[in-house]
Amino acid sequence: NAKYSRINPHYFRRKPDIFLQGGPVYGPNSGSLKSSPHYCGIDGLRIGEGTSVAAAFATGEILLIQQYIKEGFYMKKEMETMSHTIRAILSNIAINDQDDENNDKRVPDLDKFCLFKDSYNKEKIGGIRFFSDFLLSNSFHVYKFKAQFKGDLKVTIAWNDPPHDPFAPSDVLFKVDCRIESIKDRKLIGDVHYDPLNTVKNYVIKDVNQNDEFKIFVLCGDLLFFEKLNYTIVISGPFDH
Repeated sequence: NAKYSRINPHYFRRKPDIFLQGGPVYGPNSGSLKSSPHYCGIDGLRIGEGTSVAAAFATGEILLIQQYIKEGFYMKKEMETMSHTIRAILSNIAINDQDDENNDKRVPDLDKFCLFKDSYNKEKIGGIRFFSDFLLSNSFHVYKFKAQFKGDLKVTIAWNDPPHDPFAPSDVLFKVDCRIESIKDRKLIGDVHYDPLNTVKNYVIKDVNQNDEFKIFVLCGDLLFFEKLNYTIVISGPFDH
């Protein structure tokens, strides 16, 4: 999005690390005198810029993901795509923007998620799996992963946090974390602190070898007076579909 909408100037807080083009881009100009159902030339276009343009791109990608889940490679027609599912997928498939001088802007790459049987090449595109579930207070889930070939393993979790006092010292109420344990050497990978500002977390393990096995833990702290926590985990990396 536009640079001026990336930072909250009042609290110096960085906004989400997923960005989409905020302009300048060409779009249809509904107020053009020459615009008609049969005409779209330079006179029927206008240049858009700002967060409103980025929001339109984001909306389009969200709709494509929702349609692909129900009709694409996975064919989960009965699945309801919750907000944490969309956020986890978008964050997991985001890659660094080559045009960003600071190299801190990540742009979702739908080609990493929307796979098609006639063009899929496992040598170029790693596998991706996602699971949506819920956790009770002070509980955890475990997922097991085994690499089919060498490559980078990426794990993303996202969850829905309940609404609470906007003036509270923390933006996030639920304490959720992820731990990745190597079954071979029992090495534990993951954050050792609670992030009070985000409901999305990413973990990357570089150069996973073939047949390496991992346990992936999703942990939930005390939910206070709430019944459960809804979350999605996305695992992408060196495995086939």
